[in-house]
Amino acid sequence: MDARKPQPVRTGADARRSLLRRRARARLPARRARGSIASIAALALVVAVAALGVLDVANYYLARRSLQNVADLAALAAVQQMDDACEQPPVTALANAASNGFTVSSTQTLSTVCGRWDSSGSGMAFTQASSPPTTAELPLNGVIVTVSELVPYFFVGPARPLQVTSTAKATVVDSFSLATSLAQVNLLNGLLGSLLGTNVNLSLVSWNGIANANVTLGQLAAVATSAGTVTGLLNTSVSVSGLAQLMINALQSGGSVVSADAAASIAGLQAIASASALSNVQIPIGATSSSPGLLSVGLADAESAANVSLNALQALVVAAEIAQSGQSPVGVNLDLSGLPVTSGLLNVSVQLSVNVLSPPSIAVGEAGANPNPPPPWRTYAHNAQVTVLLDIAGSAGIKGIATASVNVPLYVEAAYATAGLVSAQCGPTAATSSSEIEVQPGLVNLCIGTPPTTASGWATNSCGGSGAPIAALSVLGGLFGNLTTAAVDANLQLNLQNSLSTPTYLTYDGNGVQTGVSGPANTNDVGTMLANGLTGLGTQLGSGSGLSLELGSASVSLGDVGTMLAGFLSPILTSLDALLLEPLLQLLGVQLGVASVTDFPLSCGVAQLVK
Repeated sequence: MDARKPQPVRTGADARRSLLRRRARARLPARRARGSIASIAALALVVAVAALGVLDVANYYLARRSLQNVADLAALAAVQQMDDACEQPPVTALANAASNGFTVSSTQTLSTVCGRWDSSGSGMAFTQASSPPTTAELPLNGVIVTVSELVPYFFVGPARPLQVTSTAKATVVDSFSLATSLAQVNLLNGLLGSLLGTNVNLSLVSWNGIANANVTLGQLAAVATSAGTVTGLLNTSVSVSGLAQLMINALQSGGSVVSADAAASIAGLQAIASASALSNVQIPIGATSSSPGLLSVGLADAESAANVSLNALQALVVAAEIAQSGQSPVGVNLDLSGLPVTSGLLNVSVQLSVNVLSPPSIAVGEAGANPNPPPPWRTYAHNAQVTVLLDIAGSAGIKGIATASVNVPLYVEAAYATAGLVSAQCGPTAATSSSEIEVQPGLVNLCIGTPPTTASGWATNSCGGSGAPIAALSVLGGLFGNLTTAAVDANLQLNLQNSLSTPTYLTYDGNGVQTGVSGPANTNDVGTMLANGLTGLGTQLGSGSGLSLELGSASVSLGDVGTMLAGFLSPILTSLDALLLEPLLQLLGVQLGVASVTDFPLSCGVAQLVK
């Protein structure tokens, strides 16, 4: 008997269902395999499309980088050829772009706009200039170059527009001063020593060394502040001796000396640095609207002046005047024994004193009109407002009838002359570069009397002092019964204002050398004007004008008194004019009715990209 469990008998329907199930199970792996392949294929397609898109995007950014390089180089080139009409920068930008493989076409464009990169609120900003630029917008110192092109997308979508911009600026800086010059050694030692309140006794070699020593503001800043910035330098205050020491340090670290003997420059400056009399008087390096300073800077970005040169002699004299301004008049210690102001008939002594009412300045900055006047120019300088007193004492006689003990307080009042930087343009070479300076001479009065001691006492159209006794007159008793003594008072004024009713415009090349014909505002021929003034003063004295006399019952002609005084003063003033007064006023930064401008080489700012 078979022990296995008997199998059920299958009907035909059951057999068919079983067969179908077996076939379905057999097909299931094949269907799953086909679904996996489709998914992988779809994913691969997506990855391929993305990869092609990445290539397009990468090409776009590579094109952007290349286009930005074109714009940057074009902007840097254009701003170095800036002119106030904005004519050359667009031409230069196109030429530079073409040299770098960018050609303007229907799909590639390049545009250039000019303007000013200047202070705006608390920062800096670019302002596009009008067409034509207004006076307030000049000088133009920046450009924006915009470059665009269509960048093709090879795999995903149509060509896309691409546009980039680049802003560049280049500031042209000039520096100049009015009339400080290398005068006589005796005069330099006496004046600077008196202003400093100490003894200065340098040789001609040392003074020439100082006069030929120049340092840049960047070099001075590097030794003056820990930050080493021009802005930090301008915010610094030093004494005159401290300034001399800074110049020594700057010269030793790379300053230039225009002479064969650099040691003489250092030795001269060291002698000034050792003077301690005014070591407590601190002088601001940078001038402000409320405080005088060594440098009057007309720049929104002071760092643009880093390459500007500063002359050691001019800086020291100006600093000494700033330190002395507002103080009492100082006597200038001079040995006048060698001056031919005496004769066998005259016993004459001369004392000299100087009162700095307002100090001069050295201008550093950009050209153009000040958008927020006053003053009228962004960069301007003025010379000193001073009173120079010559106290002349001696004796003389009048036609044998009287003798006089004469004390003549002759003084010169000199107001500001101003100079403003109108334009400055850098060319390919210093010879083709240029600057223009407007000069307005100041008022000068030649006076006899007691001078003013403060700036508020200075009169703009007349001598600001008061009358003073100029002679004690003794009349011979035989003529009038008794010996009579009287005082002769005088208060005379002679206006030496320059006849120019409009400013003079002077032009210089990039080396600071004047070009064209010298105008009256740049002449050093002070003597003619002063000599004419002294002649006019003698004429006034000869007529008795400005004289008063009380002599009791005696009568002496004021014309005779004036003639006597004029004859007494004439040989003295002739000598003092050429040998003392003119060089002294020029050294102080003053010219009589004219203004002598000293211009320094242009500093053509290095073009740089800005944001």
